[in-house]
Amino acid sequence: MNDTTPTISTISNEKLLKYAGQEEYDEYLSDVIFLAGNPMRIMDEKVSNDLKKYIMTKSFSGDTNYFNEAYKKISGVLPKKDDSIQHIGKQVEINISKINDKNSDKDEWIPGTINRIDTNDLKMIYMVQTDSGEVGVENIEDIHLFKWKDCVEDCYKYCHEYVKKEVQSTAYMLRILSASVLGDTKNYKVCFHIEHDVERFKSIITGKWDDDTKKADKNLPDKNTIQDKDVFKIQICRISEDGQIIDYDKPANGRFILGAGPSASGKTYNAGLIIEMMKMVDTSFPTFFMTIDGGTYRENSVIYQSIVYAVKTKNQYPGLNNLMSASILDKVHGVQSIFETDSIKKVVNDYLLERTDRTNDKLIVSLYVPDTLTYCGMIRVDCMPKLKKYIEITGDNNWIGLMIYQHKTGGDGCPFQKTYKCVGCTESGKKREKTEGKKYSSSAWNMSYEHGLQTIKKAPNYRIVFHNGGQRETPSVFEDLSEPRIPYGTNEDIKQFFNKKNIIYINGELTKNPDCDNYLLKGCKIHNTEQNNVKKNDKEIKNFKTKYQDKYVGIPIDLITILEKHKSEDFSDFENIDENDIVSLLIIQKFINSGFFDLSDINSEKTDENEKKFQYYKIDVNKIDVNKIDDTPASIIYINNFDTLLDTHKIKIYETDAEKQTSKSSGWNRFNPFKNTEKNHVDETPGETPGETKEDDIEIKIEENPVVINTLTPDEIINTLSNNRYIGIPKEIMFQDNNDQEIKIKTLQHLIDEKIITKININEDLLDEKSVYGINERMYDYYKINIAEYIDSQIKESIRNIKAEISGSFNIITDKNTLYIYENEPEPESKEQLSDAANNKSARGLYKDVVNTGKQTWNTLLTTITGSKPKDEQTKEENPEDGNDKSNDKPPKCKKNKTVKKNATGNKANSKKKK
Repeated sequence: MNDTTPTISTISNEKLLKYAGQEEYDEYLSDVIFLAGNPMRIMDEKVSNDLKKYIMTKSFSGDTNYFNEAYKKISGVLPKKDDSIQHIGKQVEINISKINDKNSDKDEWIPGTINRIDTNDLKMIYMVQTDSGEVGVENIEDIHLFKWKDCVEDCYKYCHEYVKKEVQSTAYMLRILSASVLGDTKNYKVCFHIEHDVERFKSIITGKWDDDTKKADKNLPDKNTIQDKDVFKIQICRISEDGQIIDYDKPANGRFILGAGPSASGKTYNAGLIIEMMKMVDTSFPTFFMTIDGGTYRENSVIYQSIVYAVKTKNQYPGLNNLMSASILDKVHGVQSIFETDSIKKVVNDYLLERTDRTNDKLIVSLYVPDTLTYCGMIRVDCMPKLKKYIEITGDNNWIGLMIYQHKTGGDGCPFQKTYKCVGCTESGKKREKTEGKKYSSSAWNMSYEHGLQTIKKAPNYRIVFHNGGQRETPSVFEDLSEPRIPYGTNEDIKQFFNKKNIIYINGELTKNPDCDNYLLKGCKIHNTEQNNVKKNDKEIKNFKTKYQDKYVGIPIDLITILEKHKSEDFSDFENIDENDIVSLLIIQKFINSGFFDLSDINSEKTDENEKKFQYYKIDVNKIDVNKIDDTPASIIYINNFDTLLDTHKIKIYETDAEKQTSKSSGWNRFNPFKNTEKNHVDETPGETPGETKEDDIEIKIEENPVVINTLTPDEIINTLSNNRYIGIPKEIMFQDNNDQEIKIKTLQHLIDEKIITKININEDLLDEKSVYGINERMYDYYKINIAEYIDSQIKESIRNIKAEISGSFNIITDKNTLYIYENEPEPESKEQLSDAANNKSARGLYKDVVNTGKQTWNTLLTTITGSKPKDEQTKEENPEDGNDKSNDKPPKCKKNKTVKKNATGNKANSKKKK
């Protein structure tokens, strides 16, 4: 990096606006192909370009500078970065494996201080000063300084208006239909046949898609004659290299591939591989597909990309919370989504369905539809009703079920052997959100995974489970569940294809394959389609019951209000709702309807204003003993769904009545609002020691009214976990084979490594298998709490760092300079002192030991910090001051600092001698 690199603030406005400028407007419809004549041919280039310009004019109010002006307006109304955040000098921690230091490959965190912010090809680069030098950090979240912001008021008003105008335009729909393609896109294209004379055609175009596609429908009762009056007749064209239309035998119907799987799994990219493979399996299989993909709609919206671009390059924070789907509680409180893809999907589906639902000249199209299927399986028994419209559009009753997934997290979160470990949806999603502006959440991963596996089993023939490695060098694993199987063993071309694409073929379910252990770390229980792909053993179910027996949940009243309006379990009329919110609502509704959440009567006099915003339900853990729900073990559904609610922070967990008797709440989990609650299994009488250390003979006393601390404030936690107390932590945390345990394990290890807690040895003979608290004390490890010592050590370390930083700053400004440090004299206490001071301008008569620095004789010199000798030092020695203060400013009175014995220019003796 050099000093000529422009900073964010100095980049020219013209350069920033390049993305959303004239070029984007002129090239907006460059990929749209118009056909003319009968037989069809590609429209003359000049006529086509003229028609495109006319459509753009009608779509964007005749303003050729539309996108440029939109960008300027959007940039002006976006939330600004926090003024309170000072980047320069900010102390941070950086993951050294994520910085662009080619010599660093360690996965560790290092301290650093932000030096300055520069750009590199308009990408945000944070320059961080560390012990090893200056390094650049591209990942904005690595320095933990910025938060996503809400776009409200003028920001929402203008951003949403610009988005709405674009996505409802004829130009935008032509653009995304042309871009929604997959497979052999070189030889096949989406085309639009213009049957009318172009000038007549222009006379009926409004620029609004809804109006333009309905022009032909007026006064035409027979839908089978509509094609003669189509404004835009969509066709799948085969085009030669010289740009000519090539006739080809069209099949009787299209094909439909469902691409199920969690968000950020790589569903679209890997679908292209499956299409290529299926052509080897079935020579009549199409090689060109249209897609129904929200990612394509975002990518091709200039306004959406302009918002993301402005946030990243101009306002400098990760993104907007409500650019995509705002949370349901945000909507209740007036925060709305700016860009929503479900409504666009509906328009596209309706358009395609109308064109394929004809007797004559119907559209034959194949579709690939990536879908997380997060909540459809909860609304109904299965997701088939959601797939019905795609089967109707394609006419394919022999549709293909494809499940593409990565695990929730990579690394230890993926149960595959090291060679086959995936990157992880969370890692991929977090990386993607920085470029796409779409905030990623892994909370719906479990449901998407389970519903995907359930749904592909319903495919008539081809059923594929595809574990995506996420990197080119990592092999993907292809589980063939088809009936019959694809001819991998007999087709040499298919074998070579798998080898070339680095894909491992598995005949049947991996967990039932004799070579399973070659791919999975242990157990070979990654999924089991017969039991909803997740097994919870008796111990886990028992632990769940013990943990939540007689506990309560608080659910925001706003959510309950929404549920009351949607008792039919159909949220289709709730526009722009985030799928994670739908999941939470459906879980809560099922839990309430089943009695797992039992409404509790509360004493409102014992709740504060914040607590009154929630409704409270008692957890009936016995409900998980129901045998099956929709052919799935109920325990699996309840435990997984309950964990999802906790992950999305939609509910709060409260302690039982007996555990909260001591005080009214000042925060979560520590109040007693319930009337007539059953007596808790916790005995009100404190128990005796659960155990003693063998070495130190430390007595651990059980305390009254224990509290759960998972939502306490920092001060409450510190007070609860004070020194000389001990904590019991379940042993299972360290050995459970559960992805969700990874964070707990790492957190516990951190507490141990930092010596915040110290493990102690307990005489297990003194532990009860069922203590007064109803727990098996032998299932816990015991630790001494050392929070006070840890805080004290951190304070000392911080002070050392602050001192080092300050001294470093002074060292910088001392370079080639000499600094003089003085101390002001207090006001004179007597008239005599005043008189003496008046008679002696330099105050030397009063303070005899004042050192004459040759500059300000009225100050006491404490010390000097000496760098290189400045030029004025030589002048000072040749022409020493005569002691008269020639300054017009009245000097402050100073006193001698008796603690200073000497300094860099001399000591007392030298001063007296010079005097």
